[in-house]
Amino acid sequence: MDFAESLKNIKAQMIKEGKENSTQTKELKPEKKEQQKARKDFESVAEKEERLLAEFLEFIQNEDIKRIR
Repeated sequence: MDFAESLKNIKAQMIKEGKENSTQTKELKPEKKEQQKARKDFESVAEKEERLLAEFLEFIQNEDIKRIR
């Protein structure tokens, strides 16, 4: 019986630790979501910048622009 009781105690401890770990991961998820949102925003800004640069260069090439010296 002592062996069976010790197994039950070990199982109870593992379940308790599992619950504690799951609450810790739930706390980390909002931070991860914020990081993903920031990365997505940065990527969208970088994509817009590249697109605008390409449009501007295309505009300059197609126009007769004189340099001011």
